[in-house]
Amino acid sequence: GLIGGNVANAGALVVNRSDNITYSGNVTGTGTSTKLGSGTLSLTGNVTQSGGAVIGAGTLSIGDGNTTGSITGNVTDHATLAFNRSDAVTYPGIVSGSGQFRKDGTGTLTFTAANTYAGNTTITGGILRVGVANALPITTLIALASGTTLDVDFNQTIAGFFGVNSAGSTLDLANGVTFTVAMPVANTTTTFAGSVVGGGSFAVSGAGGDVVNLTGSVTNTGGTLVGTGATLVIAGGSVTGPITTQGTLGFGNPGSQTLGNVISGPGGVSVSAGTTTLTGNNNYTGTTDVTGGKLVITGANTGGGIITVGSGGTFGGTGSTTGPLVLNPGGTVSPGASPGILSVGATTFAGAANFTFEINNTVGTAGTQWDLLSISGALNITASAGTPFVINLTSLDLVNTAGLLTNFNNTNSYSWLFVTTTTGITGFSAGAFKYNASAFQNSLGLGHFFVSNVGNDLFVNFTPVPEPSTYALLALGLGVIVVLSRHRRS
Repeated sequence: GLIGGNVANAGALVVNRSDNITYSGNVTGTGTSTKLGSGTLSLTGNVTQSGGAVIGAGTLSIGDGNTTGSITGNVTDHATLAFNRSDAVTYPGIVSGSGQFRKDGTGTLTFTAANTYAGNTTITGGILRVGVANALPITTLIALASGTTLDVDFNQTIAGFFGVNSAGSTLDLANGVTFTVAMPVANTTTTFAGSVVGGGSFAVSGAGGDVVNLTGSVTNTGGTLVGTGATLVIAGGSVTGPITTQGTLGFGNPGSQTLGNVISGPGGVSVSAGTTTLTGNNNYTGTTDVTGGKLVITGANTGGGIITVGSGGTFGGTGSTTGPLVLNPGGTVSPGASPGILSVGATTFAGAANFTFEINNTVGTAGTQWDLLSISGALNITASAGTPFVINLTSLDLVNTAGLLTNFNNTNSYSWLFVTTTTGITGFSAGAFKYNASAFQNSLGLGHFFVSNVGNDLFVNFTPVPEPSTYALLALGLGVIVVLSRHRRS
């Protein structure tokens, strides 16, 4: 059946339809309305009954995409409640129950009560505004379609994002507001692809091992807080505002991104892809892990946390850090900016780790004409002849592009300081180093490179004299010639 006029409800009004219908009348009184059936009931009149509404099945939609349809009472939602208006409306009631909420239509909906429904929140159109603290349930997951906005005017906590959060969506944080993604289940990942804007703060926390990925731009000026138990991965290329990390701040943009913000707190930083440049004077005290990509520092990092570079990762730049540096197998250190000086704490060179050594002139100063790693503390070399540390030599021209090394003559000997320490070097053996000259464009003739240890320093050396193995091959060749000559004479 279908009601055509207004309803004064003093008892219980039940609508049970499997199809989609629209009711344009007003509902008043002290009673309760119940929506049953799998269909969608769209209300385009005003529902002011004091007994509230119950959704047992299907969808109850307030409005049909135009400017009519409202409700003032509470809603117990065990299925789907939707608002579908093209204008700006405010809902003062409380939505509870086990169901989900959907914001449809191009208009703006403002929640002015703290809702407690247990399901997800989906914004398919327009703007959903948080008009009171935690207007959305703190356990809800949110999805935003392209062109939509979650406008956060008061502090709000959610449990994460779900589905495909379009890159065209926006999370707008008002000044002084903190928006928190607090993930209640350990070892879960959630992603928001839209833009984070406004003057508020974005915060994350977790139960342990949780990851929040931000793949859009993050330009909110109120700062970012990474709480315990969580990793916030910045993968969208830009971040503004200060960052406080108690967990892990991650960078995973496959391209390049530069962060001028100051990173502070007891947490750490991780880099997994792309090139991340930190230009600020950071003081976070946690670890720095470069598991892939490249981390470049140009400021002063004074927190003192250990920096670990794993296989496929590179750590470099012209900045300084007080923390120890550990180069694990496959990891690379690349001082300077073609070339330059990188200053670090006590350092470990493991076997199969790498040093990118760039040089533009055979004469000059370490850190100016060629790269220099300056170590405050000791260098411990754990590489061996069986698993050597690799020096990757790159020749540059005088404008620091790949080319021929100025003033290089393969009949001369050269020695260039490339590592200096304040307290000495342990574990040195010339055989624990090997060189890779594939990016060195000058001809070596019969010469070769080798590494030497003088006091607290390491030098890259070139000698025009062949390596001992080359002498052995030459001697073998001469021996063969002598034998053949004697054989012919006989």
